[in-house]
Amino acid sequence: MNFCISETNFPVQDNGNNETTQISSNVRKDLSDWQERHAILVLSKVKELSQLRFKLCPRHLKEENFWRIYFMLVKSHVAEESTKLDPRNKSNAF
Repeated sequence: MNFCISETNFPVQDNGNNETTQISSNVRKDLSDWQERHAILVLSKVKELSQLRFKLCPRHLKEENFWRIYFMLVKSHVAEESTKLDPRNKSNAF
């Protein structure tokens, strides 16, 4: 399966902040505290994501947009999974 991640496939609005401020863990400082902690953890534990980020940023994708796309995908996946596990959802009945 070929899956292409690019700014074309995932259009995100530019917030006008062109700063590339980073912290020592090499994760952008413009993330929320929770996102920053999550990004540091996931980059240290998921080698494939770390490699993907290294290949994409900054040549093909801005670092800021990489994290926007990542958290957008995480949010949609988490929402989908929580819906499946919600005991109020009658389609989950055994």
